[in-house]
Amino acid sequence: MPRLCHLIPHFSMVAVICLAVPADPPDPGAVLATWEGGELTVEDLQARWWLSLFPAPEILEDLASTEHSISTERAPRLQTLADEAREASLDLILLERSERENWPADPLAMHRARRLLVSRHLPLWEQRIESELPPPTSEELGPHLDEISQQPPVPERRSARLIFLPVEPGSGVSDELRAEGQRALERLEAGEDFGALAEELSQGPGWSRGGHLEPMTEEQAPWPELGHAIFAAPESGEPVISVGEMGVYIIEIESVEPARGPSDEELQAIAAASWRRDETDRRIQSTLRRWRDESGYQLSEEASQDDDPLITVGSDTLTLGQFRELNPGLSAAELQGALDEYVTVEVLARHLGEIFPPREVELHARGALAAQRRAAWERELTAGLTVSEEAVQRVYEATVSQGGYRTHPQRHILLCRVMPDPPGVTPTPDSLRRLRGLDSEAKRVLGEISALVTSPEAFAERIGALDASSEWTIESLDMGLTTTPPAFLGQLFHSMEAGDLSPVIAPREDVRLIYAVAALIPRRTMTFAEAAPLAESIALSERRHADLRAAREGLLEAVNWELTFSVPEP
Repeated sequence: MPRLCHLIPHFSMVAVICLAVPADPPDPGAVLATWEGGELTVEDLQARWWLSLFPAPEILEDLASTEHSISTERAPRLQTLADEAREASLDLILLERSERENWPADPLAMHRARRLLVSRHLPLWEQRIESELPPPTSEELGPHLDEISQQPPVPERRSARLIFLPVEPGSGVSDELRAEGQRALERLEAGEDFGALAEELSQGPGWSRGGHLEPMTEEQAPWPELGHAIFAAPESGEPVISVGEMGVYIIEIESVEPARGPSDEELQAIAAASWRRDETDRRIQSTLRRWRDESGYQLSEEASQDDDPLITVGSDTLTLGQFRELNPGLSAAELQGALDEYVTVEVLARHLGEIFPPREVELHARGALAAQRRAAWERELTAGLTVSEEAVQRVYEATVSQGGYRTHPQRHILLCRVMPDPPGVTPTPDSLRRLRGLDSEAKRVLGEISALVTSPEAFAERIGALDASSEWTIESLDMGLTTTPPAFLGQLFHSMEAGDLSPVIAPREDVRLIYAVAALIPRRTMTFAEAAPLAESIALSERRHADLRAAREGLLEAVNWELTFSVPEP
């Protein structure tokens, strides 16, 4: 096989700038690294990249080019290539050792490798089948067209601003109410701001947001008469007045999303895409069923102990315990689906060479298995690792010296809620009219509790007394210590001190919230006992990485591993 060193010039000076014409991409058989009894080729590395979705195929294409400055562009790419070649070589060296030394077969590792292989190839198989499909006939397209054409078009949606003046309960629209509505319309026509006037006059939904109503269909309106009024209003955007049985509506349309169904051309395209998806899936499932039947897989219904054989595909048998290890925490129904997936993966992996070039599948399969062998080797090396208390102490002291292991400030949060009595509001004109008094009641409560924040008991007692004497529901909740902002308080939480009250917060039209900070525990450095679990985890990770690094270097040195190209110094 040609060696990549014949394709890539060696440089020892980083300042050299080469202006040669770019060469073709390296030959797949070109050798990147060698060791006793083995070598890493370009196609080996490409297979590893393809399986891991490593986004750097252009690195290899650029290697044979000498048109760039080594110091600014090629040197980092060569270093990346060297690092990747080292990792890929380790995978293959361990795979070769496992084959040479007859390591015990690991059905789980084999299945994980095949599952990775299938997960990467299945989308490509689907794309290939779909690309080779002939255009659908009218008979094939018919059912899809029928299904799509039966779907109703998306109805028209409108957003609007509303000023609603409701009738008194049990009465109709009076002349006085009509006149009030007309005066409001004249004020708008004279140039007054709609939002400000809505907050002043409206007793309908959205009044606290300047009368703004979110986009809706007519059926989504809070009550039918309001929906009819909005969808009967002109699209010009000018405020108009409408009188109904429930009150006077002044409406300004902000936006209109017309009702729309697909055109004939779009229907044809949607139906054709639907047919292609279904036909692709039908062909794949048909092929998989045939292969499953031909595989003669066996499923034991008597497996009850972990060592009992559960499923056999070809020469590979999986026990019940191994299957549970593959699929932890699944219900009985989910386990049946996992069994089907296991058989599909095992069967499809054995037939990939009939769909894709056998050499390509062989390389990918070898790469997937090599990655599993590498993972098993590393797990065995680091199993049962421990670290001394002195090592944990060193990590703790080093982290503290850099400002780490600091607690977050904790705030003792009290919450007061002011709501209608009973809580919950159906959006009717009468209930929305009552909500006009919710803000003033919440502001009154805010003043009553401002001096009691640092005493949760006095806070709760005062709110109980306010609730007993109010037509509204007023309740308190002790939320305890927390480091994260409660709902709707947001970033204000981080600036509140002990004794502070939030302003009145309106998450919905039918509830008002007041948050209080009863106490503040400031940031501090964690004690060693508090930080020990974190420090021990870091010490173990450092020990693991150091042991693995030494083992990898020792393995490469033992087989005389070396690159076939040089990497310029940065």
